[in-house]
Amino acid sequence: MKLPCSRLLLRIALASATLAATATQAAVPAPQRQYLLDFYVATNGAGWTTSTNWNGAPGTECTWYGVTCDGGQNTVTTLNLPSNNLMGTLPDWSALPDLQQIGLATNALTGAVPAISGLASLVTFDVSFNQLSGSLPSPVGLGQLQNYYAFGNQFTGAIPALAGAPALLRFRAYNNQLTGAIPALAGTNLVDIVLNSNQLTGSIPPLPASLTILRVENNQLSGPVPVAPPALAVGASTLCANNITPSVDAAWDKASTVTPWYTGCGTLPPAPGGATSIPTLSEWGLILMSLAAAAWGMATLRRRSHL
Repeated sequence: MKLPCSRLLLRIALASATLAATATQAAVPAPQRQYLLDFYVATNGAGWTTSTNWNGAPGTECTWYGVTCDGGQNTVTTLNLPSNNLMGTLPDWSALPDLQQIGLATNALTGAVPAISGLASLVTFDVSFNQLSGSLPSPVGLGQLQNYYAFGNQFTGAIPALAGAPALLRFRAYNNQLTGAIPALAGTNLVDIVLNSNQLTGSIPPLPASLTILRVENNQLSGPVPVAPPALAVGASTLCANNITPSVDAAWDKASTVTPWYTGCGTLPPAPGGATSIPTLSEWGLILMSLAAAAWGMATLRRRSHL
């Protein structure tokens, strides 16, 4: 039986649309699909809180929970799975060269973080609040990177150079086990540096004029405080406890809303006529013993005077 021309044309159109949709779905490169499959296995995907569509047929990758692709559905641009019960170690990122967002915060990931140096389009890197260890991946050469969040982990070693990431605005690596000095910050456009609760040493380097937040408390920093940038927000910065050299500085008082700003640091400013330091526990003990002995002596004299 012959179909009317209009119905035949409709069927051809539907078939063409189906083929076009299939071609679009299949456009994600095979290495990217394989990476996602490997990522699922490496991070215990079977135990994730949400894993909608993961491990679906080829061409469905851009519909998988936490995965976003570019407008043409040709490449993966986002891997965003925060608070999703990910466990295990991260595979190398090189199969996803067009990643713009890595959002893996508040999971139970362990081990070292693969290098991110090849991710030229990366804007946000967030692996905060996991159990990651080893060195922080270097952001040098990443011209689009704006946000680097690695706080609340077990990272060790030195902070990588930051001056080689010209777009970097926020660098937060607090609550780790980082050592060494704070790297040079001159020439950066950073507005937010949060490095408290590590084991950092040395002095605080000159700060960029763009900086609004500086938190470096609970480290082992020393030396004089640098000039306070004019952009510092009121009450958003903390410098102590450290062994930073005290100085009169109204700008830092304002930035920390503590007057003087060095309250809680390990040293006190020189007193008129000589230096004064906080007595140690043993020194306090000697002082108290001396006071007690003096009081006993006075009491003895009074008793004798009444005999």
